[in-house]
Amino acid sequence: MSFARHERPRSGQQQTARQLPDVCNDYNRKGRCTRSWSSCHELHLCTYFLQNRCTDERCNKAHALETPRNILLLEGLGWQGSDDMALALDILRRRARGQATSICVMYNEGICNVPSCGRLHICYRRVADTCPLDDCGLSHDLQDGGHNADLLASAGLTDTPVTELLRRLQEQVRRRPPQPALCRAYVIQGCQGYCLRLHYCEAFLYSRCRFGDRCSNSHSLKESHNRRVLTFFDWTEEQVLEELRKEGVGRSASRPARARTPTERDDEEERFDRQHLCEGSQRGPSAETPFKRIDSAKEVANHIASMQTPVKELKDKDQQRETKVKAEEENKKKKIAELTEKVQSSEKIMSITQQRNADYQRQIASMQALVKELKDKDQQRETKVKAEEENKKKKIAELTEKVQSSEKIMSITQQRNADYQRQIASMQTLVKELKDKDQQRETEVKAEEENKKKNIAELTEKVQSSEKIMSIIQQRNADYQRQIASMQTLVKELKNKDQQRETKVKAEEENKKKNIAELTEKVQSSEKIMSITQQRNADYQRQIAIMQTLVKELKDKDQQRETEVKAEEENKKKKIAELTEKVQSSEKIMAITQERNADYQRQIASMQTLVKELKDKDQQRETEVKAEEENKKKKIAELTEKVQSSEKIMAITQQRNADYQRQIASMQTLVKELKDKDEQRETKVKAEEENKKKKIAELTEKVQSSEKIMSITQQRNADYQRQIASMQTLVKELKDKDQQRETKVKAEEENKKKKIAELTEKPWRRAAAQSRFVTVSRMSIF
Repeated sequence: MSFARHERPRSGQQQTARQLPDVCNDYNRKGRCTRSWSSCHELHLCTYFLQNRCTDERCNKAHALETPRNILLLEGLGWQGSDDMALALDILRRRARGQATSICVMYNEGICNVPSCGRLHICYRRVADTCPLDDCGLSHDLQDGGHNADLLASAGLTDTPVTELLRRLQEQVRRRPPQPALCRAYVIQGCQGYCLRLHYCEAFLYSRCRFGDRCSNSHSLKESHNRRVLTFFDWTEEQVLEELRKEGVGRSASRPARARTPTERDDEEERFDRQHLCEGSQRGPSAETPFKRIDSAKEVANHIASMQTPVKELKDKDQQRETKVKAEEENKKKKIAELTEKVQSSEKIMSITQQRNADYQRQIASMQALVKELKDKDQQRETKVKAEEENKKKKIAELTEKVQSSEKIMSITQQRNADYQRQIASMQTLVKELKDKDQQRETEVKAEEENKKKNIAELTEKVQSSEKIMSIIQQRNADYQRQIASMQTLVKELKNKDQQRETKVKAEEENKKKNIAELTEKVQSSEKIMSITQQRNADYQRQIAIMQTLVKELKDKDQQRETEVKAEEENKKKKIAELTEKVQSSEKIMAITQERNADYQRQIASMQTLVKELKDKDQQRETEVKAEEENKKKKIAELTEKVQSSEKIMAITQQRNADYQRQIASMQTLVKELKDKDEQRETKVKAEEENKKKKIAELTEKVQSSEKIMSITQQRNADYQRQIASMQTLVKELKDKDQQRETKVKAEEENKKKKIAELTEKPWRRAAAQSRFVTVSRMSIF
């Protein structure tokens, strides 16, 4: 038997998966579930109750999980306590709501008036394949934001894909496709609204129409409305007429019908309860189906007045039907009371026989309870001890065989003072096995406790390691801060070096100016000076651009540290001002040189060689300057990367610190929850140990009582030993008879009704039949 798996996850807590059985379908059918509790592993619960549709007090099915059978089944799977029962009921309700979502047949026929309809308002032909009508008027969208969306949300199916919902609905449509029906409103007073039912004379259908051609109702299915309905449902005229005649014959043959509980009602009964209504007669505005409104209020009033008479007739019929149903129920109750009186009289006779077998039943019940507890505990440890389960089943089978043998021996020994030595030996072996199992359980509990201690130690180690990691991160933060400070000092040193280099460059520039002045005096060529100045202007502009980018980067960084580097910004501004002054002086020199261009042109030819040598020197100097600038850029880029990396590392460490703190908090909560669980488990183990001690004490008392009996029977051993051989043959015969009796159990179950009739016969016959029934039922338990 397969169960639906259910997991209940919790944040920061390990949770083992528990199985929740399904609801038994056989139990909700008319025949009920005929399987025994050991073979049926499903819950016995009313499915209409789970769907909030069972409102009848006469429903004889279970409306709560807290029945003995359901409690035993759920406790064996780990569902214990009121909270677990409430959670299991909530899950079963959600499952039932998900399974109950189906297409509303009344909506597809255009007459659904229920304001809180529990079915989907969607075109069934759109679900099945494709809608054949161009102006269908029905909704083709499962997620229309109105009725369907609310229904799916209440059923917990909002996250289910639309394809999966359509697949489920297609299966429902294939199992039970809707069929066209006659419009009652059309037959009574004429249908004027949106309708997808056949407008056809019901009397003409059964060849009882007295008006013939003068009949106001249609006698043909070939009219436009009827053809539209048939194309929508994809039926032919012959199929519809044949099905409608079958339904009419079935309704007439089944009257008067008995009252049915809500679990026995189906969609056809709901359709019959509302089949006199049509959307055009009484229907409010809806977002799913369009309809034709009646134009004036006077027509509406006349329409409603004409509808009241058939509604009253239907109500009278329903009242008559209810009175008949109540009379039948009262007769049934009287018959049941008579049967219960007869059964009570037979029970009094049975109580005399049950007093004789009470001692045996108590011993059997105690042994069965022990076997049941062992089975329940074995089911909880199925995943861990599959190999041990086979051994346990063998041992349980041996115990049951011993119990059966002891039961037979007890029945023989009460009649003929049977041998007590076998009972004492079987009880001693049973006590020994119980002690061995208790020792095994103790070893398992100890192993679980050791695992818990290991888990707690691992958690404490993780917490300690997280604390160590925090201390390491703090140390790294201090190292990062020291590195940043060292980088800042390095940046200051580089800036000082840049200032020294600038002073050197200024000195060189002054030397260059002197050389240029000498050259200008010698050469007096404005073009060469122009070319030199243009080159220098280009160099200055490049330097200015570089400085501007550097200043921009420093400004971006200085905005974060405005309080620390205001002095540096002022120095940079002074440098920029000096550079701008130099540029302005070079522009003034350019103006002067333009005035002297006429004189310099005559000296160009003589100074070309000198200019070439100067160009070579300038190119060498430019390469050196470019190399130095590239080195500066690299150093500045490295410093910025280091600063950015340090900032990223700081951000990462802060995030890690936050993550570590969250992990530590979650670990602390997890440790706390584990401790609480351990305390609960310890209390359970203590309670189980106390129960075990009580059971062992009871068994020891039974053993002591059996030992006392042994002391009495030892005096008569000489007589009993002679009877052993005869008892063995008798036990063998009894086993053969029991096997024959087991083959006849099925036939006796079918003849239970005959036995109930036989209970009304003479008392001595009832007593004999009841004693036989008790022996057979006790044998069927084992």
